[in-house]
Amino acid sequence: MKGQISSIDALIAILLFTGIYAFLTSAYQGIDLERDEFESLSLKTSVVSSNLLSSQGEPFNWTQADVSQFGLVVNRGVIERNKLAAFLNLSQNNLSRTSELLGVSGYGFYFNVSYLNGSIVSIAAPSFNGQAVIGSDFNSTTAASVRSLAVYDNLPVFVIIKIGVIS
Repeated sequence: MKGQISSIDALIAILLFTGIYAFLTSAYQGIDLERDEFESLSLKTSVVSSNLLSSQGEPFNWTQADVSQFGLVVNRGVIERNKLAAFLNLSQNNLSRTSELLGVSGYGFYFNVSYLNGSIVSIAAPSFNGQAVIGSDFNSTTAASVRSLAVYDNLPVFVIIKIGVIS
């Protein structure tokens, strides 16, 4: 009789161990996938920020009709009013095209240009009249953001870019 009880105890222990092992393995894989997604989003966010604040865009004097890559600056870190206005206008009228050109299609996207005191920059240009914001800030368990210092109208500003998985 004692041999049978030991066999049942061993079977229960093996089943319990196998269940816990399977649970922990799947949980670890989920964490690993989330980390990979975060790293991918961090890279995308850095690339978008770098392109917008280091490049004049493609073509050099791009318009909404012919832009192939966004760039907002006249010199590195110095934002040009008309390019920013055109970027905001295109985003307002065709966010899917903007997301596609930025390489963030299928993700949540937030863009904000604010003065150091936190107030959002207002743009008054022929192609756009309004605040320098695209989208609304969002909460996501998997998101990455970059906050860069730039110059707009001879004043320092923060450019915030956030990309994330929206569920």
